[in-house]
Amino acid sequence: MKKSLIILSAMLFAFTTAAFSQEQLAEKRAACKADAFPERYFHYTLRGSLANSYIKFSRGGKARVAFLGGSITEMWGWKNQIEEFFKATFPQTEFEFVEAGIPSMGSTPHSFRMKTDVLSKGKIDLLFVEAGPNDDTNEFTPIEQVRGMEGMVRQAWLADAETDIIMLHFIWDGFINIHK
Repeated sequence: MKKSLIILSAMLFAFTTAAFSQEQLAEKRAACKADAFPERYFHYTLRGSLANSYIKFSRGGKARVAFLGGSITEMWGWKNQIEEFFKATFPQTEFEFVEAGIPSMGSTPHSFRMKTDVLSKGKIDLLFVEAGPNDDTNEFTPIEQVRGMEGMVRQAWLADAETDIIMLHFIWDGFINIHK
């Protein structure tokens, strides 16, 4: 549950800061760290912004959000909370959610099924990709993991360069010590 709240907080943070400058973003990120959660829960990196999807969602109309991942994505949990967050935050937008979670799949299989399970549904405004636990459990090498993630990004951006992407590598604390 803590991890779901952190993800929801990160989403809220990302969407409310989409139009800020890098300096403003750094200030808000520091304030969020100081006020909301202990430092040990911050295992994320912001690269770029979610401005494309934020603008689309803010204007209303139709929008498509895709969730590609393993069992953590397939089951009820973080994905459903994010869907509810979007519906409540952008009530003027009609969302279509592409739910492409299949248990035990990691970044390499996701890359191979990206076209049929996600891109075949039409223009994707925001793509969530989850792979961390299965990449580790299925013993994909770091190079295979990076290539799988890069394959998904490449396919998404070749289909539409304005697709925003959030990569989630859920991991439980026990894995962190293994990889230090």
